[in-house]
Amino acid sequence: RLQEAVDILLAVRAPGRTGLLPDDTTLVNVLPAVFDAYLGTSLPRSADHSFVSGEVDLLPFVEVPAPSPTP
Repeated sequence: RLQEAVDILLAVRAPGRTGLLPDDTTLVNVLPAVFDAYLGTSLPRSADHSFVSGEVDLLPFVEVPAPSPTP
């Protein structure tokens, strides 16, 4: 259920570029991928981690485990 809370809907229009972003891309890695594709850069990617906090106590943040790969 936590994974569903941090999932996003992301649409990128990238003419001439197919498969620009993997399905499990997080927002932190969108711009590096787009810049690499269109500007020829080679930017590093950040770790794909998601965090949530409680409804009452906003700290501390708890990491949402990555989903298990589907066969």
